[in-house]
Amino acid sequence: MEQALRESEEKYRSLVEYSADSIYMLDRELRYLSVNEELLRRLGLPREKVLGRKFEELHTAEETREFAAKAREVFETGRVVQQEHYHERLGRFFLRTISPVRDPKTGEVRAITVVGKDITPLKQAEEKLRKSEEEYRSLAENVADILLRIDLKGNCTYISKNVQEETGYTLEEVKKMNIKDILTPESYRTALNRIKMWQGGARSLPPYVVEVKLKDGRIVPFELKTSPIFENGELKGFQIVARNIAERAEATRALQQARAYAESIVETVHEPLLVLDAEMRVISANRAFYELFKVSPEETEKRSLYELGNRQWDIPELRRLLKDVVEKNASFQEYVVVHDFPLIGRRIMMLRARQMRTAAEGKPMILLAIEDVTERQMMETQLKRSIDIQTAIISLLSIPLKYSLEEILKRSLDVVLSISWLGFESRGAIFLFDEKQNALVLKAQRKLPEPLQRTCALVPVGKCLCGKAAATKKIIFADHVDENHETSYEGITPHGHYCVPILSDDKLMGVLNIYVKEGHRREETEEDFLKAIANALALIIARKNFEREQLEFIYRTNELSRGECYLHRSHRAAYNIAAQLMMLGVPGICFTREAPEKVMDAGIPKESIILISSVPLKGFETTDNLQEISMRISEFIKNNRESIVLLDGIEYLMSRFGFDMVYKFLQEKRFNFIDSDAVFLLPVDLAVFSERERALLASEIKIIG
Repeated sequence: MEQALRESEEKYRSLVEYSADSIYMLDRELRYLSVNEELLRRLGLPREKVLGRKFEELHTAEETREFAAKAREVFETGRVVQQEHYHERLGRFFLRTISPVRDPKTGEVRAITVVGKDITPLKQAEEKLRKSEEEYRSLAENVADILLRIDLKGNCTYISKNVQEETGYTLEEVKKMNIKDILTPESYRTALNRIKMWQGGARSLPPYVVEVKLKDGRIVPFELKTSPIFENGELKGFQIVARNIAERAEATRALQQARAYAESIVETVHEPLLVLDAEMRVISANRAFYELFKVSPEETEKRSLYELGNRQWDIPELRRLLKDVVEKNASFQEYVVVHDFPLIGRRIMMLRARQMRTAAEGKPMILLAIEDVTERQMMETQLKRSIDIQTAIISLLSIPLKYSLEEILKRSLDVVLSISWLGFESRGAIFLFDEKQNALVLKAQRKLPEPLQRTCALVPVGKCLCGKAAATKKIIFADHVDENHETSYEGITPHGHYCVPILSDDKLMGVLNIYVKEGHRREETEEDFLKAIANALALIIARKNFEREQLEFIYRTNELSRGECYLHRSHRAAYNIAAQLMMLGVPGICFTREAPEKVMDAGIPKESIILISSVPLKGFETTDNLQEISMRISEFIKNNRESIVLLDGIEYLMSRFGFDMVYKFLQEKRFNFIDSDAVFLLPVDLAVFSERERALLASEIKIIG
């Protein structure tokens, strides 16, 4: 079993150990539980100097504070959180993806996994694009175009520096002017008409030409491109780009050069990138895009993003996000698209987008970055599955052995069915092998239909799927109800099965039966998990069988039978019997007049001791009321079948309440113990009883020892 668990762990660990991304797991104290080679390389430390240490021991106080806040958010909300950070020593940018690791039974977040991806190339590209945009804005200040803003009355609120070169007016002069002062009367009327159109709700208007009176008296035509300025939804003024038409060709060439420069930057990035216009048409794509999707520029450029390939990007939510990028200058990170792409198959793509705006024309463009995270997602998924599987096995092995085997099997079945990513239905059963009958006996089930609970209560080896799994000692899988599914009933619903033999050194112990949906695909991951569970169950069953044999030996050698009451002549022997049974998981309770320390030295657990005394003792329950003792015993054996009750102090109770009342108490209790298959053990000194009393006791209770 331990070998199987180690092989399972090694299989999943190797998937992440050599990843190009750093992958590690931390507990709630941010202590490293597991790390891969890439993280060790980035930290510059060997594994033994990282595992078990806290995050704060290996990072600066500022970085620890920022990371701890993100980690706390994951623990509190259970959501995936991302964090960008700069690594001073390596001089690179990284994006951490922090994911919760949940307890499969309670759903509590017990730890976090962190995947650190190097995003330095993308950050460098963004920085180059930003500088390009700044250079383009600088170009706008130096070309012939004049940038200005006016309010609704036509007063100038801003003017670019080149106004004097183009018109002869200084900045101070223009700032005091109204457009009426520099436009010809006809052009002024045209401008007022345009203002009224904007105020009337126009969304966009084409450029128009006006005549401008220069300071030297000349009149020159300018093309105006106007956009409204809103504050809190209210129109406040206009931003205007005024261009001397004679200089149009030169300005156009400058714009084309700036755009070509930006696109040359995009081309050098290894991550697939698209540059889109405001209508989502592809302006350009880089080489990485063409190589990943195996398409040509002719199939891509000037086409709508939503028409590319087999319309894989035509997603309503993506449309909404890109629209916000254009209209609200928003951006988005980590939008996931899972799709079967033409030529490259099923992939998981992570999308990021931000706006770029040309300085001269104010037309927005979108930079759309596409990252293929298929392998990373697969590794993260496999890592999570590995953790879930190990957690499930640990949960199963952590079930207290004090419970009956049937209760342990039920809880084990709940653990198996609780893992959400497995393709199991919430139905299943566990059978134990009965060698005498050569059959499987149903011991635990969840949501089995009542007809099956009756029919499958005893399944001969070799019959139906479970019987075949027992006979062959191999996993039997069925994705539908076929001819091997011999057991049927009216109204049976379509389904499939994993039937897994439970083996201990090739000895058949039982069969684990798990339901799957009809058409479910057989998966090696699921089979590995079920084999590990079956191995763990084999250990538990063997341990409980050994305990059962020990119990039967104790009952047999001490002449005890379940459901009986006994007077034992030896106090010491009675305590030994009770202690041995409790040590093997039999629920027990001990009423005694002895000192607590002496009783615990005899092997009775402290929590099982109730002192027969009227004097309170700290840390112990005390009572000397016969009726209260009677009720306490009844409640205990009702909740704990096949338990042991030791009552040492019957002589004291007789001295307080008289023989007849105590004898009546014993008579009543006898039938309670028969119902619950419990054992009632009373160590006594028979010499203190009269001959009549001994005879009465012997008529109701067996005397041993």
